[in-house]
Amino acid sequence: MSYTDFVDRFRTLAARFAVGLLLALLAPLLLGGCARAPAPQLYVLDSPASAGRVGADNGPVVGIAPLVLPRYLDRPQIVTRDGIHRLSASDSHMWAEPVALGAARVLGNSLAAALGSNRVYRLPARHPVTLDWRVEVDIDRFEGGLDTAVTLEARWSLFRADTRTPAATRLSRIDVMPDGPDHIALVAAQTHALERLGTEIAAAIETAP
Repeated sequence: MSYTDFVDRFRTLAARFAVGLLLALLAPLLLGGCARAPAPQLYVLDSPASAGRVGADNGPVVGIAPLVLPRYLDRPQIVTRDGIHRLSASDSHMWAEPVALGAARVLGNSLAAALGSNRVYRLPARHPVTLDWRVEVDIDRFEGGLDTAVTLEARWSLFRADTRTPAATRLSRIDVMPDGPDHIALVAAQTHALERLGTEIAAAIETAP
């Protein structure tokens, strides 16, 4: 995937999210007239960056391509699973940013911590970088219920530098049970699932021939 493709995908994702968020915020006003709906609760996928990575550049240079998610997750509302064939999207509990961007941030922090590197970038990078590894992740499933486990299913590939032949391709399935029956616990479980995926990818990088 070229740099232009990365930029186009990022712009499309941001525009789609902005339109969806605007419609979600306006819907209560349009349907309820002058009645004021309560403001939605906003959530982010996030994990703390390691203070040990501050300082001079060190560790492998890794670029994370824009994540590919199912279209049903590409919306401002947090999606929960009600069964095998049914999903629910809440207008009261919403993402503060496109979920793919938050997921990439968590994945990057996890990779950086596992590799001991402060040179893990989300692509397209803001300045030119020479990569040791490029990571591409296609997420097939990334949701759970308020009383059931979060399931993360992702197919990911590792590429050296600018090659198009993957050095490794894997399919990961990670299940994490939320600590409580609310959206805060659900988002925390999703964060933990992404952190575990980052650890798996880092292990593949460290053991690659």
